[in-house]
Order: sequence, then structure tokens, then C-alpha cells
Amino acid sequence: MINRIAGLPLKHGQEPGEKGQERSSFGVPDLAQYVKPLENLITNNPGAAVAAAFCVGVALAWWIKRSK
Repeated sequence: MINRIAGLPLKHGQEPGEKGQERSSFGVPDLAQYVKPLENLITNNPGAAVAAAFCVGVALAWWIKRSK
């Protein structure tokens, strides 16, 4: 399977309604700085990423079921 979107750059546009408004100190570029290494990890290890997501889902389902 070929990952067709792995090499595409992230497009950061202006959010609707943000004309002339002061932006917060934490923005999309800051978030991209933290997300990019995670995206690379998932791209390089897709099987491990799916297994980790499955384990988190099972643990969350068990926790929700137990809390009722």
C-alpha cells in the first residue's frame, strides 16, 4: 500500500473570523512543531501505531465499562 499523503506539506490557513484579531500565544505553528515528530513515528511504524491505538481503545472501553 502506498501512502499518498505522507509527503504532502501541512497547509496552514487563516481561520475564519480572525481578520485583524490578536492571536493567542499558542498557535498552529506551535502545534505543528509537536505533531510532526509523531506523524513521522506513525509513518515509519504503521503496524505499531495501529497496535497501540487498539490497546488504548481496549483499555478505554474496559475503563468506561467498569465505571458504570
